[in-house]
Amino acid sequence: MHYLFKVKVPGTPNTVDATLIDGRIWVTLSSVCNSLGIHQPTQQDRLKLTCWAKIERIPLVTERGREQTMYVIDRRTLTMWLATLGVYRNKATRKTLEAYQKNIDDVLDRLQQGLRGEKNYPTAPLAEKVQ
Repeated sequence: MHYLFKVKVPGTPNTVDATLIDGRIWVTLSSVCNSLGIHQPTQQDRLKLTCWAKIERIPLVTERGREQTMYVIDRRTLTMWLATLGVYRNKATRKTLEAYQKNIDDVLDRLQQGLRGEKNYPTAPLAEKVQ
């Protein structure tokens, strides 16, 4: 079972939900889409059509302790996908998208390094990871 970690994205009031699978960071697509105000089903379909995207549907434990199946993308897919999103599409979320494009990889790198040292992962409950 995989547990979610809330990860603060610098330059925004937002967090993304991340988990560790086989030593690699994966992020829920819904948490990123909600933060950016974009339609998740459209983005999942778009990602499924690319040769470079790794997108999986897996069961995760939410902050309420319930199991829920969600779409997740790996770090590499996340950074490549964010680069394909046009900052001029939605003026209301432009600054948020730019902050994600600039900061998300460093934040997830620090999270991954921190999780490697946690002996109680993956049985740890949802934890706030503010970087």
